[in-house]
Amino acid sequence: MSKKTRKEQQFISQNMYHGKSSKSIYSPLIGGVITSISLLACAYFLHLDIIKMENGEQVMMNNYLYLLYEALGGQGAMYFLYGAALFSLILSIYVIFKRKKMKDQ
Repeated sequence: MSKKTRKEQQFISQNMYHGKSSKSIYSPLIGGVITSISLLACAYFLHLDIIKMENGEQVMMNNYLYLLYEALGGQGAMYFLYGAALFSLILSIYVIFKRKKMKDQ
């Protein structure tokens, strides 16, 4: 092996993954599912606040949620929040299939 090749290999790692867990293609799926579940739970509790507000109770509401409520209405705001959670889940599943396809090649 020439001196230049040894020098190049000294700085260039043959494999960018180090450790067992980093080789798993399912790590983004776990993160995506956790994010989706968190968003769904958040959307559910915000939905309960909007229902209370529409029934005439006084509720402390985040400015962004109030703006969303004013722009889209009660049902539109909930569709938006639930849609964001489902989009997160679909995106994480897409990333998994894309990584799996790249790994199989």
